[in-house]
Amino acid sequence: MNERCQRCQVLPRVTDEPKQLFCVFPLEVIKEKFKSFLKDHGCEFLDEGEFLGFEVENFKSFIVKLTGSNVFSSVELNDIHCVMLDKNTPLTVSAFKSLKPLNTWTSLVEAEEYLEMLSDGRLTAYFQPVVDVKQHKVVGFEVLARGVGKDGSIVPPGQLFDCARKTDTLFYLDRACREVAVKTAAIKKLNNYLIFIEILGSKTPHFNARIQSRFC
Repeated sequence: MNERCQRCQVLPRVTDEPKQLFCVFPLEVIKEKFKSFLKDHGCEFLDEGEFLGFEVENFKSFIVKLTGSNVFSSVELNDIHCVMLDKNTPLTVSAFKSLKPLNTWTSLVEAEEYLEMLSDGRLTAYFQPVVDVKQHKVVGFEVLARGVGKDGSIVPPGQLFDCARKTDTLFYLDRACREVAVKTAAIKKLNNYLIFIEILGSKTPHFNARIQSRFC
């Protein structure tokens, strides 16, 4: 019962490994544009009609080139859906259940600094007093999470959660914020106070609604 989901422990990253990609396009014109991009970069492909299949020796390098080419708009990258497989993994019908917008990976490349911050645990917590007006005293604290840049600068939550939404990592950021809040509250020995921690409702295995929890 105490085992943690291994998938939940690994942040999604764009690797330097060789990969197979199978892409589905909303319009034939976008598909033809994508084929031209592959040809221009010396990438062979197989047009199966319903999808386009090809291999890349360095997935990250391919995504960087794609992002830097400015050939496709953000809307087009969101409309192109792909399955990514390891080089020698056979393609099956069930694999298409894991179709993702191509901009999921372009966003991951663009948000490397944010992902490093999350991976390194560079988050901090601020405690805003919650006052009971009738009793005229502090009864608890609302915990506010912030990111910490490599130079020690504070990264605002809006920037963090914008990156999280673009990279589909809301679950990871939300969990990291909760963990730093609870750990910092323990360090500050706030046992006798209510600790208010906001939990985001996102497409995660554990949360389906936006709620507020209290920890004593």
